[in-house]
Amino acid sequence: MTGERRDDGIPVTPELIKAFLDDLKSRGRSDSSLENYRMSLTRLYHFLPGDKLLEEHSGEEWRRWLAEDRGFSERTVNNRVSALNSFLQYLGKREWQGG
Repeated sequence: MTGERRDDGIPVTPELIKAFLDDLKSRGRSDSSLENYRMSLTRLYHFLPGDKLLEEHSGEEWRRWLAEDRGFSERTVNNRVSALNSFLQYLGKREWQGG
C-alpha cells in the first residue's frame, strides 16, 4: 500500500489508484475487471471534495450520491461500492468498508 495517511483520512491520487490497479493486475485480475475498478475509482475520485481526502464516512456518502443524486441502479451502486471496499482493504482501512 502506498498512501500517505493523515489523521482525518487518506488523500486519494491518480497514482494511488494506479498502484492499487497494478496490485490487482499482479494478482491475476482480468483486464475487464481492472477497467471496472478503474472506472469506479475514477468516479469516486471526482466525487471527493477538492482535497480528495477519503474519510471514514466517504463511502456511505458516495453510495447515497450514486443512488439518489445520480439515479444508478442498485446493482451498479453495489458494483461501485465493491470496488471502493477492495480499495479500502488495500489501504488498510477495512473498518471503513460499507455494505
